[in-house]
Amino acid sequence: MIKKITFVFAFVIVLSSLVAFSVYQGVFNINKVNMQVVNGTKNLDKNSIVKVGQKSLKEIIGRPIFMFSLQDAYKTLSKDPRIQSLTLKRKFPSQVNIEITPKNVVASMMSFKVGLHSLTGEGDILPVQLSLQNNDLPILRGVNFHKDKKLRLHVIQLLKDIPEKGLFSQQNISEIRYDKKNGFIIYLSSHDSLIKLGKKDFQKKSSHIERAMSYLESQKLEGRVIDARYSKKVVVKLRNEP
Repeated sequence: MIKKITFVFAFVIVLSSLVAFSVYQGVFNINKVNMQVVNGTKNLDKNSIVKVGQKSLKEIIGRPIFMFSLQDAYKTLSKDPRIQSLTLKRKFPSQVNIEITPKNVVASMMSFKVGLHSLTGEGDILPVQLSLQNNDLPILRGVNFHKDKKLRLHVIQLLKDIPEKGLFSQQNISEIRYDKKNGFIIYLSSHDSLIKLGKKDFQKKSSHIERAMSYLESQKLEGRVIDARYSKKVVVKLRNEP
């Protein structure tokens, strides 16, 4: 029994000495933060997210990994409005692994003074300095979008209700505006047409607009205004009409 106790005591002393020596030599000091953006939208600058994150955590480099608080790092990184969620893990002996899931960006918002803001799927407006300026997303124009989050959420639902591809589709939308009389007004990138979409029933109206545009294309006609504010019909004003 005494031999076993002596062996365990000696083992603990040796192990403690090895740990103390390793700490003294800096073996467990953090020398690298591995930061990766996963499931990222193409409409966010992933490199910028990584750079901002590494800069905000630069003070942990050289600190013993045992004394590094994952909770504090989580709070620091979560301040970036582009980040949806985070996973942080220690990688012994001297590294930290961080996986970042960014928010989804669905549109841009024009600010004439400073440039384009990115709009997230939650209706939040990202600062211009954290937003891409050269994307192909629909651009929301009008101060009402900046002031009214409910309106932003409404337009996000509109985009979800419109098909991704086709004559009238998400990829074909250049600009979106809104006024109380006409509701949402959409400008297309591939057709020089203005579409009055109204304020509701976007999914049903999308199919009506698609059929109207398909007919105009087959007849080689150009619609100047496509008015889909009505529940059962689409009114088209041709290019040569007053």
